[in-house]
Amino acid sequence: AQCVPNLAMNGAMVAGCGVYLLWLSPGAFLGVAGITAAGAAGYYWLHRKSFSAIRASRDAKSQTFQQFH
Repeated sequence: AQCVPNLAMNGAMVAGCGVYLLWLSPGAFLGVAGITAAGAAGYYWLHRKSFSAIRASRDAKSQTFQQFH
């Protein structure tokens, strides 16, 4: 709950800078937006991939320990 004001302030700052960049140079804005979207998609993909590997490891460990009981 304490991070909401900071998140709102940072979001407004990013949105304001984006609008200003769009006003200055639409081409630069599209380039930055495209790079940002590609980075976010790559992060999301890697995050999902790593968590599925962690989940599989946790399940294998659980099955191994269940064999001891």
